[in-house]
Amino acid sequence: MTRRLLLSVLLLQLPSAVAEATRPPRFVARLRDGSQVEGEVLANWHKADAIPTLDGRSLLDPGNPMLWLRDRQLNPASAPDAFVELFSGDRLPGMALEYHGQTRGSPEQGFPHWLVGPTTQLRPPQSLDEPVIRVVAKFVRRLVWQRRSSDRYQPGTVFLLDGSSLSFRSARFDGEQVLLLLETGTRRLLLADIAELHLPARDFWQDYFDELALSCPNPDTRLMQLETDDGLVATSSLDRLTVFAWGGAEHWRNWAHGIQPAWSLDVIYVPAANVVFRRLFAPQDVPLTRIPPARADGPGAVGASAWPPRVNRNVQGGTLHSGGREFGWGFGVHAFSQLQFPLTPLAVAVRADLGLDRTVGDGGSIQGRIRAGDPASPPIYESPVLVGSKTVRGIGRVGLSVKPETPGQLVLEVDPAHDKRPAGADPFHIRDCADWLEPVLELNPGRLKEEIRRSLPRQVPAWEGWTAVLGPSATWPSLLREFPGRPAAFSRGVSTGKEPLVLSRRLTLTPRDRWLLLSAGQDRAQQGRPRVQVLLDGELAFEQEVPFSDKWRNEVGPLVVPLQGYLSAGPRDVEAEIRQVPGDQETPVCWQGIVLLERLPMIQVLFEDEGVFVATAPESVDGSVTPTEPSAAAPVTPALSQSPAPLPPATLVADDRQSGTRSVKLPAGPLYRLRLPQSLAVRERAAWGEFRFLRFAFRKKGAGRICLELNHRQSVERPARYDAGQGQPCLLQARRVRDGALPDEWTVITRDLFADFGPLDADGITLWAPDGEYVLFDQIYLARTVDDFRYLPQQPATEPAAEVATGPPWPRSKSESCRPPY
Repeated sequence: MTRRLLLSVLLLQLPSAVAEATRPPRFVARLRDGSQVEGEVLANWHKADAIPTLDGRSLLDPGNPMLWLRDRQLNPASAPDAFVELFSGDRLPGMALEYHGQTRGSPEQGFPHWLVGPTTQLRPPQSLDEPVIRVVAKFVRRLVWQRRSSDRYQPGTVFLLDGSSLSFRSARFDGEQVLLLLETGTRRLLLADIAELHLPARDFWQDYFDELALSCPNPDTRLMQLETDDGLVATSSLDRLTVFAWGGAEHWRNWAHGIQPAWSLDVIYVPAANVVFRRLFAPQDVPLTRIPPARADGPGAVGASAWPPRVNRNVQGGTLHSGGREFGWGFGVHAFSQLQFPLTPLAVAVRADLGLDRTVGDGGSIQGRIRAGDPASPPIYESPVLVGSKTVRGIGRVGLSVKPETPGQLVLEVDPAHDKRPAGADPFHIRDCADWLEPVLELNPGRLKEEIRRSLPRQVPAWEGWTAVLGPSATWPSLLREFPGRPAAFSRGVSTGKEPLVLSRRLTLTPRDRWLLLSAGQDRAQQGRPRVQVLLDGELAFEQEVPFSDKWRNEVGPLVVPLQGYLSAGPRDVEAEIRQVPGDQETPVCWQGIVLLERLPMIQVLFEDEGVFVATAPESVDGSVTPTEPSAAAPVTPALSQSPAPLPPATLVADDRQSGTRSVKLPAGPLYRLRLPQSLAVRERAAWGEFRFLRFAFRKKGAGRICLELNHRQSVERPARYDAGQGQPCLLQARRVRDGALPDEWTVITRDLFADFGPLDADGITLWAPDGEYVLFDQIYLARTVDDFRYLPQQPATEPAAEVATGPPWPRSKSESCRPPY
């Protein structure tokens, strides 16, 4: 019985053992010379300077790089339920959450973008609480919140969750809403009510040139497209690729490839274990699968198939396989089929193979044609009638003659060739399933390089409205910036070579344009860095070295150019010129913004010269302010009777101030609260519009104590209070910033709010002198960094203020780092 049982077990295991022995290697790649490489061991793609190999064979040999690499044990995914589709067919699975336009008051300018919560598997080096990807709005083709049964793109159409649809001319987004311009007026919709939003069609070729300018301004760099088993399709370049490994770097399952497509403002970290396809293209070799067809078996096509064409799949959704070979990209179609693609004057040739898909076996027959220019023109290529899937027709390279003024269309046509099919072929069209295999449109490399060069200045949002002139030796390197708590990002820098970069325009200055802010930074700390010069009406108004910014900083401190000397009572036109002057060494500079502002965004006034303070008796204040007993030497505030006398008001005085024109004088006893017009965020790593540091000045008359509190939503649980003077703290949990008797002179206090109280959102301030005669407060400001306080209004020269900076020993010189670590 034992022998029979053992034999039975061996017989049951035999089929799986045979299958294992006949299973093809996990990975297969095709190289540029047409050779195919198979293997089990993918190695050496976890470091930036490494050369990846498959079973020891180089995959990125400059003389013979791979065209594509496939993991046979993974299957490409169908379209997810929610996704964002880009102009080139790329796809980000996830939910579009809200739209962000230009940030007002920020010295940094960026592309308007969507915040997308990704559903694809990502593996960044650091964990993120709420990962989002910022998707550049101009590259978006379709937004899908709830996918419909039809996958057909209908330009300028919104499909609502109730099943209705609307055609529109244009769309304007604002947060979680969209305003549509219709034929008969406008309509505002909530994103929550939309199933799909198909944006109007754009010029593919202009977007493609912009993509190259962002991803690979050097035409020698190759584009790389990743496709995963959960629906992500993302195209970036080897120039914007960062790799790392979790755990053992020797195994490819631990790798993550960080890529940043032109349509993303963030690096997307893709686990290598989820990648089905890696495809590599030279910029001048454009896969037709990346060009949205102008027409694909449209309603006007006579005899058009009921099976729609599929991108990178056969018509049944499987991988492309014909003639006993696998292919990396292409179209699956069913005859009759006609695909039309917009041409560009840069197009010089088309390459492709054609075959019947392996799913039809020996059946099916087709004839392929290629037309250019007018879709009705005679074909520039026509294949013989193909029968069965055993043979692939190599079309080779077919030259194109494109008219610059009317480029027209490139047409790929598959005919069932019913009248031409040989004897014995299928009498029906059911098995006429064809594959256009690895079709490529070739562009003129020299003319493409010029188009990229023209497009490059448009990819710097800071330069919008400026005319940029660069020398022929200028280069555009890609710089990786990493940020704690949010995704890394590649920035495109510009190195001028030997000639300066010149930005020029006519500026109309109004009395409110008091500052010109230039956000520019470079990541090299050596001497002789590039300099920025600003000329107004030909006069040198500003010159300074470009600030150093290490890769861990959130934002670079802007260069501040005062314009008060150029303003007049009304608008005034000036000829402005900004120059990036080369330094001793070749150093790329990243430009983030050029803006005119009335107020500096790195500091925020809480009180300076103006403010309405409301007096409140201490006993009537809610639990957010609970006075403690004053010191024995200080008088006690008398209790209020049932008919209290009016509280003395706060007054603005001009004869005793620390800076500006007026200070606020507060009698001892009442609390005085000033409400802020908007909530102000205090954060550890303050972005634009957020702050970290507090500075205020006070002068105490009649000895005693003073108190300043920042009111916020959680004031009861964790109050943010400072006090100064002798004796017990003015209020519970107050931090003492000056101990001992307070001198009768102006005293300046600087504090790190985040270090003292953590994150908070301040909506007001409360000032108090519990004892003595009165107190004067002045110049109460928030700042992003300690160094930003240098832009505060200067104090009167008649009486210097004593500065007390408690807490960390912050440096004061401009040459030292005055920022919290970014």
